[in-house]
Amino acid sequence: MRTKGAVTEMEREYVRSKFPQMSISEIARNIGRSRTCVSGIVNKEGLREKCKRQEVKNSIAVNDPQDSLSRLKELRDMLRESLKEAGPKEMASLAREYRATVESVERMEGDPQDEAAIALDAVAESIARRMPS
Repeated sequence: MRTKGAVTEMEREYVRSKFPQMSISEIARNIGRSRTCVSGIVNKEGLREKCKRQEVKNSIAVNDPQDSLSRLKELRDMLRESLKEAGPKEMASLAREYRATVESVERMEGDPQDEAAIALDAVAESIARRMPS
């Protein structure tokens, strides 16, 4: 039997404590409310957004590199992605930073210079020189 009337603080607390571990249907069944009512509580309380923020926070904590080499590799990858989307004016400075990061990674790993990064830097500088200030 469904309860009618205003939602009590006790019902709100139950929804906060059980969502998202339980589905909206299960919660509604347990407190004797409609799915629409429980969904409204979830929306008003911002529980979906809180769960998403917590998931992002947890994924960052799991993927957070702990040593210098891992952090440099992560920076290198982020710079590479930025270069793909960069405009001509941004490209030269990003390429320099990318090259410096790659060189640091290589020094730490003991690898030879990355000729592709050097070539990329040269192309980016050439493009930047041709662009009006």
